[in-house]
Amino acid sequence: MTAYFVAQIDLHDAETYAKYTAQTPGIVAEFDGRSIVRGGR
Repeated sequence: MTAYFVAQIDLHDAETYAKYTAQTPGIVAEFDGRSIVRGGR
């Protein structure tokens, strides 16, 4: 099954956000995911 996740955020707490983004690669890899576009590019 193909799924797409699109998000736009307003960052208010960079330290807490960094904790979540540090976990992202492992979670994506666990489900054989890949990034199509990041950082508005």
